[in-house]
Amino acid sequence: MQKTRKRKERITPDTWKNIEGRLPLKKKINDSSLARLQERYRAEHSENNRRVKRNIRTDKRADGEELTKQAQEAARKGEKRNVYKITRLVCGKYSSNRNVPIRDKQGQLLTSEKDREAQ
Repeated sequence: MQKTRKRKERITPDTWKNIEGRLPLKKKINDSSLARLQERYRAEHSENNRRVKRNIRTDKRADGEELTKQAQEAARKGEKRNVYKITRLVCGKYSSNRNVPIRDKQGQLLTSEKDREAQ
């Protein structure tokens, strides 16, 4: 059984295809017994590896530019909360607090939606 990894949102599906295409090439390198075949497969693998790294850099830059545009738009509208949220996301210090339990003033855990809305 193969583990499923959480895919990064900034990487495009085309890049993921290239990433997944590296594994068969690596297997061919390891399985081939002839030195000529190994060299040919290594050349293919290194070319594919370069392409993957180039695509990932491009995707990362595009994602950064998109986040920059979102932050600028939020700043223009005066939405400080979104500006700070995007800044923390870019810095890698962002964590959502949606699953944090809500307590009332006495410290009791609020479990129902009506209780949460009242607070």
